[in-house]
Parts: sequence; C-alpha cells; structure tokens
Amino acid sequence: METRAADGDAHQDPAGLDTQQQVLVLVRAKVGHDVQPSDTLSHLEIDSLATAELSLEIETALAVRVDDGIMDVQTVSELIAYVDERRRRSVLKSA
Repeated sequence: METRAADGDAHQDPAGLDTQQQVLVLVRAKVGHDVQPSDTLSHLEIDSLATAELSLEIETALAVRVDDGIMDVQTVSELIAYVDERRRRSVLKSA
C-alpha cells in the first residue's frame, strides 16, 4: 500500500520505498521486531525518549524536518501520516 500525499503523488526515495515502507523500516529497527501500522507506539514500548530518537532517525533517513507534533502521534499509521505530511510540506516550500 502506498501512502499518497494530498496532491495524489506517493512520496518515494531513490530506492523506490514509499513513506509507509520507510517509516515501517525505521520503527522495526527501533523495536527489533515486525510492526503493523495499527500498532500503538506505547504497545511497542516507544516512549517519549524513543520518539525523540526516532525523530532524529526520520530526519536523517528521510531528509524531512520533524517538529514537536511528532510527540502527539499515538500509532504507527499516525506516524506514517505525520511524516508524509511533513514531506509534502517540504516539497511545497521548495517549489
């Protein structure tokens, strides 16, 4: 399943991974096991410190600026949507 921005375009990196795939890879690496978009961060034992660490990993791996809004994310699917929105905004600013 591709995550699509409001403009209908899937955000992909040069390796062809869309936002959902990229975020899932990062979260899996963080928790050490498979995750599903419906998983809550608390169920995955991702606390505020781990969220802050994950935000740095997202910024580095996906070249997207993360703000304090990431702390409001409760599920992996919300994290995917948050990252996709941040990517969309960065594309609009650079256009």
